[in-house]
Amino acid sequence: MEAMTDKDGTTPNNPFGGFSIAMIDTPTDAAAIPGTGGPTTVASGEALHGQRTTATRLLNSPQSLSRPRVPIMVGGGGEKKTLRLVAQYADACNVFGSPEAIARKYAILDEHCGAVGLDPAEIERSTLQNIRLSPADHARTESPAQVVDRLAELNDAGAQHVIFELKDLVEPGSLETVGRDILPALHALPA
Repeated sequence: MEAMTDKDGTTPNNPFGGFSIAMIDTPTDAAAIPGTGGPTTVASGEALHGQRTTATRLLNSPQSLSRPRVPIMVGGGGEKKTLRLVAQYADACNVFGSPEAIARKYAILDEHCGAVGLDPAEIERSTLQNIRLSPADHARTESPAQVVDRLAELNDAGAQHVIFELKDLVEPGSLETVGRDILPALHALPA
C-alpha cells in the first residue's frame, strides 16, 4: 500500500507498523487491507475513502498463496467493536481470560455472527494463557496437573486452541515437564 492517511491527512499512528483495529469503521476501510476480499489494486487510480482512512494505489504484491485471501485472526475481546469486527471480517479470534470470561466472549461473538448472518462455527477460536512452572517455593506457580485441569476448562469454554507462554521460566527442566506431562495430557482431551 503506497499511501494511507487518516481523514486529517496524517499517517495512522500504529507502533506495530500495521493496521489498528480502530481504523476499521466501514467495509471500505476493511477493503483497504490487502487480502480481505476487497480490491487489491485500484485500476482507475481512485482512492478508497472510508470514515477514518483514505488509501491510494493499493498493492498486494507478492500475491498471497491462500485463496481467496489470507486467513485473518483478530486478537482481543472488546465486546462491542472487536468481536463485531471478528464476525464481519475475520476467520479466527484470540481472546484471553478465565474460562468464564472466554465463554462469555465467545457467546457475544456468536451474537455478532448471528447479526451478520455468519455461522459462528466458521470462526476458529483460540485463547492466550500463561503457564508458570517453577520450583514450589515461587509464588503463583502451578503443577502439571493444575495446568492440564485449567486448560481443559478452557476447552470446555469453547477454545479450540490454546496459545501459551511459559512465565518465569527458572528451571530449563520445566520445558521437559511440558513435553512429558502436559502436552500428552492435553492431546488426550476430547475435542
